[in-house]
Amino acid sequence: MKQPVITTALDGTKLALFFTKVFVFSNHFNCLLTIDGIDYCCTEQYYMYYKALLFGDFESAQQILSTKNAALIKRIGSRIRNFDHSKWRRVSILIMAIANWFKYRQNPELRKMLFQTGQSLLVEATSRDLYWGCGVDIHSPRIVEKNRWPGKNVLGIILTDIRTRLLKIEMEKRQHILDLNNLVEFPPLSSTILPTNSPKSTNIPPSAMSKSSADNSPPVNQPSCSTSSCSTSNIQASAIKRKEMEKEKINETTEEMPKENVEEKEKKIVEYLICQVEENGVIGARFNPTTNKNWPHFVLIKNELAEKSDGFVAKLQLGDSVWVSEFEWREGYKVLAKNAGEVTRYRKIWFHSRINSQATVSCIEFISYAERVECSGVVIKIKETKDVRSCCIVIASKLQVSTRCYRRQLIGLNLNEIEIGQLVKVSVAKLPANFLVDESYVLPHMTEYKIGSEEVIQQGMGTLGTVEAHGPWPYKRNGKNIFYPLLPEMTQNEVELSEGIMSAAIGFSYEDERRKIVENRFEGIAIFVDELFRLGFTEIDSAKVKNLKDVWNEDDQVVLKSEMHLPSFASGVIRKIEVSQVQSFGNKRFDFWISVRVVNVQERKNRDVEEELEIAKDGGFIVVHPFLFKGLESRRECFDLNMPSTLSLQDTNQGRLLRALLAREFEVDDDVEDWDASAVERIHPLMRLLNRKQQETAKILLEEGCKFVFQQAPPGVGKTHVASVVVAIMLSIVTNVKVAVITAANLPLAKLARELEEVLGSPEMERSGAVAFFSGYAKDKYFGMINELRQHMLVTKLKSEEVLRNLGNSDMKEIDQYCENFERRPRLTNECKMGSLLAELSRLRIVFATSSMAEAMVNSSLLDTSVLIFDEATQGSFTELAHLICRLPKLEKVLVTGDQHQLGVHLQNLPKCLHYGFGLESMVEQLVLSTLVKHTRLTVCYRMHPLLVEVVSYASYESHGENIEAGRGEDERALLTTSRFPLPMQNCPIVLLNIVGTCRQDIISHSLTNDEQTASAIQLISSLYEKVSPNISVVVICLYLFQKECIQKEFEKLNWNVLVVSVDGYQAQECDVVVLVTTRSSNRSGGLGDSSDFLRDDCRATVALSRAKHGLFLVGDIETLRGGKVWSRFIDRASDFTMVVGQEYLNVLRSGSCKRDRFGQLLSASGRVVANFVDEVVPQQQQQQQPSTSGMVRNETWRRDGPSTSGAEDWKRQAPNVWQQWQGTTFVRTDQMQQCYKCGGHGHIARECMENNYGTWRKDSWRGRGKY
Repeated sequence: MKQPVITTALDGTKLALFFTKVFVFSNHFNCLLTIDGIDYCCTEQYYMYYKALLFGDFESAQQILSTKNAALIKRIGSRIRNFDHSKWRRVSILIMAIANWFKYRQNPELRKMLFQTGQSLLVEATSRDLYWGCGVDIHSPRIVEKNRWPGKNVLGIILTDIRTRLLKIEMEKRQHILDLNNLVEFPPLSSTILPTNSPKSTNIPPSAMSKSSADNSPPVNQPSCSTSSCSTSNIQASAIKRKEMEKEKINETTEEMPKENVEEKEKKIVEYLICQVEENGVIGARFNPTTNKNWPHFVLIKNELAEKSDGFVAKLQLGDSVWVSEFEWREGYKVLAKNAGEVTRYRKIWFHSRINSQATVSCIEFISYAERVECSGVVIKIKETKDVRSCCIVIASKLQVSTRCYRRQLIGLNLNEIEIGQLVKVSVAKLPANFLVDESYVLPHMTEYKIGSEEVIQQGMGTLGTVEAHGPWPYKRNGKNIFYPLLPEMTQNEVELSEGIMSAAIGFSYEDERRKIVENRFEGIAIFVDELFRLGFTEIDSAKVKNLKDVWNEDDQVVLKSEMHLPSFASGVIRKIEVSQVQSFGNKRFDFWISVRVVNVQERKNRDVEEELEIAKDGGFIVVHPFLFKGLESRRECFDLNMPSTLSLQDTNQGRLLRALLAREFEVDDDVEDWDASAVERIHPLMRLLNRKQQETAKILLEEGCKFVFQQAPPGVGKTHVASVVVAIMLSIVTNVKVAVITAANLPLAKLARELEEVLGSPEMERSGAVAFFSGYAKDKYFGMINELRQHMLVTKLKSEEVLRNLGNSDMKEIDQYCENFERRPRLTNECKMGSLLAELSRLRIVFATSSMAEAMVNSSLLDTSVLIFDEATQGSFTELAHLICRLPKLEKVLVTGDQHQLGVHLQNLPKCLHYGFGLESMVEQLVLSTLVKHTRLTVCYRMHPLLVEVVSYASYESHGENIEAGRGEDERALLTTSRFPLPMQNCPIVLLNIVGTCRQDIISHSLTNDEQTASAIQLISSLYEKVSPNISVVVICLYLFQKECIQKEFEKLNWNVLVVSVDGYQAQECDVVVLVTTRSSNRSGGLGDSSDFLRDDCRATVALSRAKHGLFLVGDIETLRGGKVWSRFIDRASDFTMVVGQEYLNVLRSGSCKRDRFGQLLSASGRVVANFVDEVVPQQQQQQQPSTSGMVRNETWRRDGPSTSGAEDWKRQAPNVWQQWQGTTFVRTDQMQQCYKCGGHGHIARECMENNYGTWRKDSWRGRGKY
């Protein structure tokens, strides 16, 4: 039995908090009570039993009586047949009071614990129940804000009243029965709307005044906003004056007019909401669109008229209200079209870049200003029209969406001087819930005019009022404000401000994705053929095609709707995307076709969805867009409420973990313990499976107390193995431990689950209650790989005897539906819902989930987690990790593992200013600077060949003061070196293939490809299959997506099943042999030079170069690659073991015959060296193209001056006879002419030059080291 958590509210009220069955005051707490001769195991059983009897569901009543599991009782009670909500609300409080009266009357121990709460208010602290509970979680910092609870806490009030009556009985020493007629008055059961949850209002200037709460009184069943102390005397005065004005106008005419005309006279004053602002005026929308329909929906209110009106204080802004009595219709705008299909010659669309007003206001009766709250914001974009700034885009924590800020909204700021990333002070106008908001306007609830891309205003959020200058911000990087990482020297206020900015950035990341999907949706008539919907975007330009390709991808899930603003009637999957160029005059035009297969028809209340589908098939109007995954709302709210910094102040394990994460304290650990291998192994026998560095990580985590560890793990060092061993040891030595294993993607998650199964053994892992959650997308795309873990997935766990024994009929149907979808339609499986059911009926000790799924399951499957392991941390954002820790109050230990020198979170689709400094990037940067986080580093690589390990270590890690060592011998990674495949140096599994070629650009995506390098990659793979094995694991990695697409097409023509991936898409994976195609070349044809951010991105280079186990083929222009730091270091060190080869090497592979000289270097059948030495070209030196030794002319394809005459085939044109001067170009040696680039003489080449004296050329070469 657990006592309630005692705390004090801000108003001084003592609170006794409880939630879940571990507390005695919960309805789920097991205790015997007897009522009318029937024994009940808890009050929940009595409550649900009488609920079933009341509605005649005797079968469910019997099931409830025979069940002793409170959670299962609740589920049965929630599915009672013939349930009438209005009938139940009249008796439910009575039944609940009776149950609790007998509970404490018949159980002296429980009654004693009830009395021990003293005079405190009992509170059921949960955000899941807004009626019986208070609407705030027990560990939330908002629990002390009693006046702002969104819930009614009815159960707590009942228990408090019962305590008072039982105390009175004890004092009077006589028996009383419960006087049910004298219970306190409880609110009726009803759906509730959360009250405003905004920060305390600041001193609002006259320009920010709002309407009185009396003017916008909520419905009877909803909690009134009048309980908040947000009104000011000015606001009240405005409202009183407005009411008096209305009353006077009514009284003036009541005596003269008949009663039937009084109502008509009242309607001549109509309220309009300012929905869009302009420099010379504002647009107002009718506040209540369902009334006064003979009035215009949108009106123009000019500045001059507003300034002369009663109540005017400052310029009107979004969210303000104006009471209008007279207007003049605009000619041609009286009736507006709601969508493009209604537009005619005489009917304009309601929105085209701006809202079209139907009339101009000529008389204003009164102006009322919206209530405003202040918060910090950031400018993320600046919009220009013909080099003239028109507005800027601002984000803030209290803004529902990013909003345009025009000159009229700036106070003390000049739009021409504002900078991107500038910190500003934002005044947010609060709006009623369910109003709609977009980047440039707001709309009233129930409006008929909307695009469908608008978002619904949530409680506590609003729209942009005004923007002012903010005080200086001391934390900058490259002259730009940054709010992440959080530094130890930051004050608490600065941390809270940073959290607010992070909240805004989180909201924008979701909003940006949503806006792109909506803007690129399909609307129109689809072609239905072969059970597929064909969606066509015809004759569009390349920019539109690029935008569509960013949103529509094969295998993605889509939704089908009759109208954009309606819920979907079906879901489908994209099966194919086709892009083709069409003939047109002027600019190039394209057709973009999408094939969609319907996989599920979704039931909708009061709608015939089957008929809607048939109408769409028969050529009816349809809206289709990719499915928009939600899940950032909870994370945004977490940072908006400053939960990380607030919880970090608590003296709990969760607080200590958050202090470590936020770098709130300094800690210097001077105690260096001597390493005792035997002592470490005595912790547990499984420690012997780890090397010393790995044991350091495990030892820290297994120590007593709260621990936060970051493990720096370069590629292939066994970080997954460490996590698996740690989990296995904890399960065996720690009681009641629950481990959550989180990764950023599905494939690393599957790898971790398989690794743990190998360590534990399948039977032990089964007994440990492990379950792995995978998204529907992953189960569909990676079915073969994930299906290996089937026995640890939901589809198996839900069919276990333990679960089936406690199931009701309705639950069984849901499980059967889930299993059917898993086999036939895996994308439709609902992991979170079924995981919650499993968590109620079974004890889970290990949960595997991706970070996005984990955030949705913190209150169900991840409840009571005590150990969190986050793998591939570089791909997880700081806000993700902080949110998870905030939502897991019982967390004690955290292990974060990743490599800070590999790719981080993909943020390329967001504005550049949000790429760093806003908490959306990798969590690793924060962990590295925190002294409270223990740091360990793994150094032994078990993936790569020893030579690959040495080269990668030099290229990517030694410059950072780190290094990695080989953990495997050459014989363990000898697939290439011991095969018949002719390597340039047979003992070195690295091939540096110098292929210059010419870059060709995709006219749609502007990505690049290199056809010569494509042909080289194909030749390499063909030889690998022929000379090594057709079963060899080979992956082609490309730096450019267009290169990837072109190679994929070539493989499809050859019917080869070779995996082609981008660098970003292959992180955390490995294979036997990698062919790395780098694309870029020094050939500047068409303006496509050798400048590339990809080459300067060290993290991307590290990932690309470290995926291979047995061998790596680097295909590219060697001189161009030297432009990147990591690439250059890799080539320099690899050249110590092998030599750069060129086209001659491919000729040797093609011919199949070769030999070697006494140094081991590869020779062609004719005895020629295949090395392709790269020498510096003397400036202004004229060279003439000559055929190569194979008789093939090198195709440099220099573009002639002037426009192309051959269109898309221009890249195939042969080079002219005379070369132009291109410094840094790599030249190919020929049979007809040999010239030394060292001395300039003819008849020999640089390595044969006597001026070398066999010293300069050899001293840093692969032969000079004497290793091979």
